[in-house]
Formats: sequence, C-alpha cells, structure tokens
Amino acid sequence: MLQRDGIFLAYKYSQHPVTLSLSVSKNFYLDVPQAIVTNAVLTSVVAEDAAETTEVIYWVKNNSQQFFSIQLPSRDGKQARLLSDAFVNGEPQQPSKRPDRNEVLIRLPVRQESNEEFPVRFVYEVPSAKPGEKLGWRGSFDLEPPRLSGVKMLQSQWTLFLPASQRYVDFGGAMREDVSAFGWERIARRLRFYLPQVGPAAPSALNVPSAAPHALPVPGRAGFDTQLRKEGVCVDLRRMDAPATVNVSHRGKTFAFLSEALASLLAFGGGIALLPHGRGAKWMYFIFVGLGALVISGAVNPRDAGMWQMVSIGVFAGLGIWLICGIRGCLVACIERRRQRAVQAAKLAAEAAATGQDKRPAEPPPQPEA
Repeated sequence: MLQRDGIFLAYKYSQHPVTLSLSVSKNFYLDVPQAIVTNAVLTSVVAEDAAETTEVIYWVKNNSQQFFSIQLPSRDGKQARLLSDAFVNGEPQQPSKRPDRNEVLIRLPVRQESNEEFPVRFVYEVPSAKPGEKLGWRGSFDLEPPRLSGVKMLQSQWTLFLPASQRYVDFGGAMREDVSAFGWERIARRLRFYLPQVGPAAPSALNVPSAAPHALPVPGRAGFDTQLRKEGVCVDLRRMDAPATVNVSHRGKTFAFLSEALASLLAFGGGIALLPHGRGAKWMYFIFVGLGALVISGAVNPRDAGMWQMVSIGVFAGLGIWLICGIRGCLVACIERRRQRAVQAAKLAAEAAATGQDKRPAEPPPQPEA
C-alpha cells in the first residue's frame, strides 16, 4: 500500500502504544521588489563658482512600481530645479511634485512581458552658494546626488567634469575613483616578466567596470530636452550601491606649483648644505630623503604624488651637484699632482746644474740580446 504512486508522507508502527507527533507551521513569503535600478549613471558639469548641472540616467527593471519618487539635492537652502522633461524609455513626460513633500514624481510604464531594462533620464541644476565667485586657492565643496525612495540600486557611476583652473587632490566619501595601478605596482609588473615563477600565476585584481548596459533609445516624440556641454577635468567615480555624497578637495594650480617648487628647492638646498660634509652624511640624506620620497610617491594615490616627486627631484639635483663637485675635485687633484711632479723635476734639474752632477736615478744598463 505504501508503494503506490502519489503518496507524499506515510508511516507505520510495529508495536503498541501508537504515537505520532506532527509539527505544523506556516511559511511567510518574502517581498519581491517592485522596481530595481541596475545601473545609475550620473554626469555632472561643475562651473567655476561650483554651480552644478547633472544628467541622471537610471536603468530600471520595473515589476509593479507606479512612480519614481526622487528627492533633488539642495545647497545652502537653494533647491535644485529640473532643466528638462523626464524621458522614460525614450518617451518624454512632464514630472509632477507632491504637495506635502519636496519630491519629484516620474511615472513608470506598466509591467510588460519582457524583463528588459529601460532608461529614465532627466537633467537638473543646483545653483552656486556664492554665484559669480570663483573657487579659491584651496578648499573643498560637496556634490549631493538625487535620492530615490524605496528603490534598490545595484551599482552607480558618477562622471565629474570639473574646472580646469584647479588641481584636485582628493575625492572623499563612499564613491571611489578608478585607479588602474600605483607607480610601484606598474614597475613590479614589468619586473615579473624577467623573473622566473614556479606554479600558476596569480589572477589580476584589476576589475574594470562596464559602462551603461545599452544605448539610449531615440525619443519617439519631441520633448523639452537639455544636453550637457562636457568640458574640464574628467573624473570617474564608482560604487556598488546608490550614489553617495562626494567631497571634492581642490587647490589652485598656481598654489600647487609654488608649494611643489618650494619643496623641491628645500630638498635641493639641503643637498647643497651637505657639500662640505663626508660621504656618510650624503649617503644618509640621499637614501632617506631622496629614495624615501620616491618610494612614497609610488605608493600613494597618484593625485597626492606630486609633492613627493618634487622632493625626490630636488635631492637628485643635489646628487648631480655632488657628482660634479667630486669630478671637479678629482681633476684638480690630478692637475695638482702633475704640477708638483713638474716642480720637483725642475728643482732636481736646477740642483744638478748647480753642482754639475745629475742626481736623477741612473737608468739600468741595456741587457744583451739573446
């Protein structure tokens, strides 16, 4: 009987008393996200006074979400404003706004049979806190991304076009800049080609993220659109989550050049000050200051390596002066030895002429030929 088809559970007993314990529980279903953003692509152009214009493209997979609720950033109480319609899968639509919240609503298309991604694109502007006032010789400013309510983002890419009049030394926050390899890592890769290796090679840890999954569709009908004029210093930031606030630290190019030149001159002056000292002091200065700065410049982020590189250049310039002075000293010593030999020979010749005897050592007699 227990061997018939369709029986799910069965039991049997062999002796009394008969006991059977059942544990019954109800399983709970997990919530499926109504919509998900697989890739958020942001492109921002920052003006000289830190005013920001940003293009946002969300690549969306929609299940049953009706609206995107987006909170635009603000700066010093000044709220951002849209500069274009919202283009949903190439179709323009005019965004709306909640009366009780500072949120922009963008209607999403209903669920379709296909599970393909579609883009949601719009452009907004954040005004400057100090309009018309250029960035100073040193400082920082924050860039805030828009916030999506109740939607999960898998990865994000933020491309910044910053003013070319500044040098950018750090990007603080959860977003990270793509750095292919540090200086000493590139040198080590070249050296591995000439060194034998036993066993399998280690896999490369460098992972270059891909760009947007698809090209933007052609708009089906006309809408109010704004295209960014991309110019300046380009920086790519990435994160495996929603975009986060970025703190941009900058220095004026004139200030950065003067500080690096001053560091190089100080290092060179230290080398010149060691000219009268012995070789031991010079070697210690070259190893700890010159080579130490060179090692640090290859280990830190390339944006922070300029100061250390200029210090090592100053020390190497001082090394060149040491070598020139050393070669000059050797040449002077050789000329002085030759002069002393000539003076001694002239003195011996004068004494021999005065006494009528040649005091120079006699040459050995010639040996007979065999």
